[in-house]
Amino acid sequence: MPLSQRPNVLILYTDQQRWDALGVNDPEGVVQTPNLDRMAAQSTSFQRCYVQNAVCMPSRMSMLTSQYPSSLGIGCNGIPLPEDTLTVNKLFGLAGYRTANIGKLHFLPHANRDHREPHPDYGFDHLVLSDEPGCYADAYLAWVARQNPEAVPMVNCGLPPARAQWESQMNWPETSNPQPRTDIHANLTPFAADDSLSHSAFVASETIDFLRANGSQPFFAIAGFYAPHPPLLPPQEYLDLYQRGAMRLPYLGDRDEPALADFTAEHWRMLRQYYYAYVSQMDHHAGRILDELQALGLDDNTIVVFTSDHGEHLGDHGRLGKGTPGYDSAARVPLLLRYPGHITAGQTSTAFVEALDIVPTLLEFTRIQQPYVMQGRSLRPVLTGQSKEHRASVYCEHKEPLRRTTRMVCNDSYMYCAVWDRQGQALSDELYDLASDPHQLNNVADQDDYREARMAMRGLLLERILDAENPTPTAKVPY
Repeated sequence: MPLSQRPNVLILYTDQQRWDALGVNDPEGVVQTPNLDRMAAQSTSFQRCYVQNAVCMPSRMSMLTSQYPSSLGIGCNGIPLPEDTLTVNKLFGLAGYRTANIGKLHFLPHANRDHREPHPDYGFDHLVLSDEPGCYADAYLAWVARQNPEAVPMVNCGLPPARAQWESQMNWPETSNPQPRTDIHANLTPFAADDSLSHSAFVASETIDFLRANGSQPFFAIAGFYAPHPPLLPPQEYLDLYQRGAMRLPYLGDRDEPALADFTAEHWRMLRQYYYAYVSQMDHHAGRILDELQALGLDDNTIVVFTSDHGEHLGDHGRLGKGTPGYDSAARVPLLLRYPGHITAGQTSTAFVEALDIVPTLLEFTRIQQPYVMQGRSLRPVLTGQSKEHRASVYCEHKEPLRRTTRMVCNDSYMYCAVWDRQGQALSDELYDLASDPHQLNNVADQDDYREARMAMRGLLLERILDAENPTPTAKVPY
């Protein structure tokens, strides 16, 4: 296919957005995302998409390389991606596309580096980088300073604790913000500046500028939103969209204890209100990008992907934030794919999908050869209505150096999680019967009635581990 006839690719990539934090996915009917709901009506929406690691860096690296974190050798946050790693943008660049990442990328750790130093381009032609909103000297703060210099202190969200510790140890001459963040889930306040100066507005504005400048040639672009990752900083206008009393309380199992025991029901509802408001703010600015794509006449020849790098517990299972072992609240994310005339519009798929399947899908639609090192598989048969099924199971992993290793596998019947210490000794395992316990609240691993199911899921997990860490390019497996 000639380059001029190949479709563009635009990825709207959020951070820490649960699967159900999208209007069309929300069983409660509370979340307000009109722009992404409009996109969903024009897309195939996958209801069971799981990331391969439920924290930022390894999840993003896995998705954008189509390799499992264990295959990359990166199992947790804080480990840089080697610059020579084959990422999807490099393949599109070799095919003649103009490539860009705007906003969050997170291929390098945040805390222990000077953000004024040049960042590796990782093969992107156009890199406008800001991995966090307002706490580093990066492209976002420079953009705010151009818009309104007096607002720069207002958009600073405070230093992450690890960054504050690093600056202290390094005797940093001028700290980005002398006050580190305290409890980001407890201390909730609206965004102090105007919405037009928010990080989401920055990502949208810079993406729109890129589209206007490069829409006449094939492009591959990622709009990397930080929202709804904490600290939760929605402007008041988005908080006003939600009635706090309509927010549900966390799902807790028999063995779960709330992460913050002193949180009242009112605060749990407030936390969810702030989270949903942050999602709605992101939706507004994602809508600006989608509207501009249409205004430029690029709609019909652009594949648009919307997804997130992981979820947020929001109190479910007695937890806050993200991470192991792979419950739906942390590992299950929204996934929409739109390509008019080529992808079935308005289709809702319950096929199991892994996030690393996104890149092979894009490569197939753009007629670019998938390298053998990539471990995902194209979703095209499902997207075009040729098949209802994709995978028989999904797999998630996490490995903390010198601490513990966690693995999760999930199929139609069960979710199974296992944890080992640094010597390989089993610490725990969890089994959830999804027919009777869809929110994974009651661990039945030690019940006699589930002994056979536990052994079968343990065997499946072992197969998935071996397949992920020792890929064989010519093998065809049913996973």
